[in-house]
Amino acid sequence: MSICVSQGCQHELTWITGSPLGLGTDIGGSIRIPSALCGIYGLKPSFGRFPTYGGKSSLPGQEAVRATNGPMSTTIDACELFAKAVMDTEPWNDDPQILPIPWRKVELPEKLCFGMIVDDTLCKPTPPVLRGLAETKAALEAAGHRVVEWVPYDVERNKNLLFRLFEGDGGAKIASVIEEGGEPWPQGLQPFQKAWESSKDKARTVADLWTAQAERTAYCKEALDYWIATKEISGTGRPFDGVISPVSPHAAPKHYEFHHLMYTGVWNLTDQSSFVFPVTRATKSDVKDANNTPNPFRNETEERTWNDYNADEIEGAPVALQVVTRRLEEEKAVALGRVIAAALEKSRK
Repeated sequence: MSICVSQGCQHELTWITGSPLGLGTDIGGSIRIPSALCGIYGLKPSFGRFPTYGGKSSLPGQEAVRATNGPMSTTIDACELFAKAVMDTEPWNDDPQILPIPWRKVELPEKLCFGMIVDDTLCKPTPPVLRGLAETKAALEAAGHRVVEWVPYDVERNKNLLFRLFEGDGGAKIASVIEEGGEPWPQGLQPFQKAWESSKDKARTVADLWTAQAERTAYCKEALDYWIATKEISGTGRPFDGVISPVSPHAAPKHYEFHHLMYTGVWNLTDQSSFVFPVTRATKSDVKDANNTPNPFRNETEERTWNDYNADEIEGAPVALQVVTRRLEEEKAVALGRVIAAALEKSRK
């Protein structure tokens, strides 16, 4: 896969081609985000399609939001080859949590309707991502498909639930690992550190976890109804065939300048399938101005994201998006990714 290397204070970008196929894990975006920032394809499945038994988890025993395994590659064919090869081994005979669903052939309608998330209501994407969305919409419409702007269901509530479940033990497990290692808390784990410090005197209970899980299930039912209701606006009589979304608000942020997880995390809570596809590369023309910059900023995350953005520093960095389907529709996600990639390729000719 492609790896982005930042060199010195000039932040020049070098692209290194390595393995044509890799395996990632995803509980909040860890297949999709690196795939997007490296300009490759990546499949985030629903839990139960690919085996996970025997893998090492950063939160062992945390089953309220399940981590999944999936392929990352420079081609769609390689992602699908991996998926089919794994399914052909009938992994449900070895992993007790795998569903006995073989890799299925998908027949898509000739004319599709996609939802498109241009803004998740919490953090507007930066200019190169906005341009990638616009180019994808234009390419699909030129190919005869329909694209309808849409927002995911109650992202603020999703975010609060997601992190309550991640921190269901009050950060105790991660704190024990860090204490054993004798090193300070990494900056990226600050939410867990805060949870641990706040819960040491009043430990989280099983009742707290069960309450959060019940709220998660209620949210997922409401989000499903919200998705199904798109049949009223799709123009096809069907709910959206897929939803196209940013993977992050950034093209390639510097270390510790990745501030917003919810373009991916929102689908982890609902356990939906998603396929990442490259679109374009950032240019120096992708500048922020009065027409595209949020005014006022809606929260600290959005303000930090846009204040950190500098078009000159990320010139040439990949811009990728994801197409999201309903749960356990991995085959459809890949098939929709092919349609989008073909439309984009045709639009460049």
